[in-house]
Amino acid sequence: ALGHELILQGKAVLWTSTATLVQQLLVAKRELRLPHTLVKLDRYACVILDDIGYVQHDRDEMEVLFTLLAEFGGVAEQEQFDTWNMGIGLVAITAPEDVGAALAVVPDAVALGRVLPHSGGRRVLIG
Repeated sequence: ALGHELILQGKAVLWTSTATLVQQLLVAKRELRLPHTLVKLDRYACVILDDIGYVQHDRDEMEVLFTLLAEFGGVAEQEQFDTWNMGIGLVAITAPEDVGAALAVVPDAVALGRVLPHSGGRRVLIG
C-alpha cells in the first residue's frame, strides 16, 4: 500500500527481493562501485525489500545490507553499533534479579550493562 501510494504521488519506488539487491550490492562492492551504487538508489523515494529474512549470516551480505540501511536512514556509525547489536551477538534483557540465573544457563554469557531511564545524550551505553 505504501509503495502504491507513493507511485500515485509520482514518486519513484523500487520493489525488489532482498536477495537480488544484496547480490547487486556485493558486485558493486567487489568492483569498488558501492558508494556510486548507493547514490543511484537514493533517487528512489522508497525501497521495498521483499523477503528480508533471506539474508544469510554471511559477513559480506550483512555488511552491504547494513551499509544500505545506514545510508538511507542517515544512521551515524556510533548509533549503528549502539542499536544494531553489531559485534556483540545475542543480547537478552532480564530483570536485575534474574541476571545470575540467565548467566548460569547460557554458556559464555556476560552481563553487558543495565537499562536506565533516558535522560538525554546517547541512548545506549554499554558497560
